[in-house]
Order: sequence, then C-alpha cells, then structure tokens
Amino acid sequence: MYQDFAREWTAAFPTKFDDVATHPVDSLYYARGGVNRGASRYGRFLWGFVTMFFRAVPGVIIHAGGPGEWESLKHSTQTMFQPDSSLLKTDVPVSYLEDSGALSKFIHALAANADTLDSLLVKDGREPVAIHILAHSMGTIIASELLRHDTHLPITRIVFMAAACRVHDFFDVIVPYLGRHPETRFYNLMLHDVHDLHESCAGPWGSFLFRGSLLTWIDDFLSTQQTPLDRTLGRNENALPATRFVPNSLRSRVMFKTFGDGGPGDGTRTAHGTPVKHGDFSKPALHFWETSFWTPPGAPMLADTLSPLGDHHH
Repeated sequence: MYQDFAREWTAAFPTKFDDVATHPVDSLYYARGGVNRGASRYGRFLWGFVTMFFRAVPGVIIHAGGPGEWESLKHSTQTMFQPDSSLLKTDVPVSYLEDSGALSKFIHALAANADTLDSLLVKDGREPVAIHILAHSMGTIIASELLRHDTHLPITRIVFMAAACRVHDFFDVIVPYLGRHPETRFYNLMLHDVHDLHESCAGPWGSFLFRGSLLTWIDDFLSTQQTPLDRTLGRNENALPATRFVPNSLRSRVMFKTFGDGGPGDGTRTAHGTPVKHGDFSKPALHFWETSFWTPPGAPMLADTLSPLGDHHH
C-alpha cells in the first residue's frame, strides 16, 4: 500500500516538470519533454488515492499469478534461438551445435546472402544493405537476444521503444555491441515518468485494477529483481543511471529520449504527435520509423529515413 501511495504522489507531484534541453553529457545525448503543471494533476492524485484501496485485492492476485506468466513469456523468447529439445539431458559431452531456433535460422540465412545482395545493389548503383532494428516493449528482449547470439551482424541503428528488456541487457549486450561496431547508433525512447505511472488499462475505471504502464507492472509485480539492473530499460528512472556503463569512446553514438506530454512547448514533440502511453510507440500514425522520431532535439540526425513494410512513400 505504501508503494502504491508513493507512486501516486510521484506521478502527481514530480520533481521534473520541464523540458531538459538536449546537451551531451560527455557526448551522450539526452532530452526529456515537459509535462503539464496544471490543476488537473490534483484531481488525478485524488482519484488515484481513492481507488488505491480497491487496487489492493487485484494487486495481490497479480502478484501471486503474474510472475509465472511473465517467466513463461520470457521463455518463449529464448526458444526462438535455442529450442528446449537441443538442451535435453545427456550423459556425455556433445559436439558444437549452432543455434537452431526459427529466428536464428532466418538471421543465419540473411547473413549468408548479405554479401551477394550487397554486390548486386552496388552493381545497380544503389546503396548496400543496411540492417536496422526497431523494437518495442517485449520486442526489445528478442532484439537483445539476437545481438547476444549474433554479434557479427552489421546493424546500423538499434532503436528501443519503451523497452521491456532489463537494464542489464543494455550493459552486457548493447554496450559491447557498440564497441565492436563503430558505425552503429543506439536510441532508447521512453515515456515521461508521469505517463508511465498514470497509464490505465481501461480509462479512469482501470484505476480500480492497477495504474501504470506495462513496464511498471513488470517492475512492481511480474519480475523478480536481485539488483536495479534487473528493472526495465524503457523507464526513465531506470535507464538514466545505466548511462554510467557507457564508455566515453561510445557515448556520442548513444541517445536517450524521454517524451513529454506533446504540448506546444514540448521539445520532444514530433510532427506527427507524441506517445503518451506504452502502446503508442508502435502506432503508424506517429511515424515511429522516421529518424526525427528517435533523435533528441538538437542532436545529430542521420539524413535518411526508414520505410514501413509495404510503404514506398517515405
């Protein structure tokens, strides 16, 4: 109950209201959008406080049954690379075996044909193949495993949006990958703390069940954490301390962007709107594939823009 009250207080009276202008911290770029200081936040706090007592029972149920389901979901991301059948008990050592999961087979085929495709494109006067990863929510867990298993892939950009992967994945997967691939840039996109804490699964009435985005559910109920590194990378309060793991030689290629409320004075607002809920990041209306969506205002921006599948107008 105390934790729930502390969450409501932080969401209604955050210490960080205003934009943080983009500036490099030892060359690492970070920008945070602003949130509304208006009187409506007092009403949201009172509503959250009243419904807090009703959330106690659902909270116990979620805490009791949720972690098992979450572990099952994470297990399914592992079988994409290495199915359980390849790890069955044996009485003797076994020979080396490449990852045999479906996603691993696809990546191996892509890598095997990349050089051939490159030569054909260059011969035709076009740019060589460039691989980009855009991952949202649990997709970042899969992307992290992909980069852990296939460190040789030439990824140009890695974009994590509201990442459900652990901070530890940033430390032991992303940072080493950037060190091996000097052409790669990493973008970590997040909601403002206020929006992460205020989100509801069913409008105002969802406050009777639980308040907060999926990432707060994972951090507060669904996962077992031994250290802060086990919390989700896609929350501003978890991600910023993790920037200490980025060596100075890599910091100019790491960008963190925390979206505000999208008001007229919000520096993180894009031409197509601003995400204010966890699920907004994958909405086509926001043009999440555009470089301007990922890049903190004032930071260096790559000139080209990706295209969504089936769309040749961007």
